Amino acid sequence: MPTILLIRHGETDWNRSGQIMGDQPVPLNPTGRQQAARVASYLHARPPAALYSSPVARARETAQYIADASGLLVTLAPGLTEIGVGAWRGRFWR
Repeated sequence: MPTILLIRHGETDWNRSGQIMGDQPVPLNPTGRQQAARVASYLHARPPAALYSSPVARARETAQYIADASGLLVTLAPGLTEIGVGAWRGRFWR
C-alpha cells in the first residue's frame, strides 16, 4: 500500500505576522527555506516516488527543495491551490 506524505509549505513573513495570504505569491522567508531544506534532507534517505505541489509560490518553493534533493520533478496540481480571499488578503487573523 502506498504511503502519502502531506507536507505543508515552510514559513513566510505573512505566516509570521498572522496575515491572510490566500493564493497570493508570498515566498518563503529564511526560516521557511531552512524548514524546506530540513524536510528535503530528511526525505533524501527515503525519496518519494512522485512529488506534487500546489501552484502557489510558497508551496512550489518548498517542493523544489525536495525535488532538488531527490532528483524528482515537481508536478503542479492546480486542485491543491489555496483559495482567493479577496478583500481579506493582507488582513490579520487576529
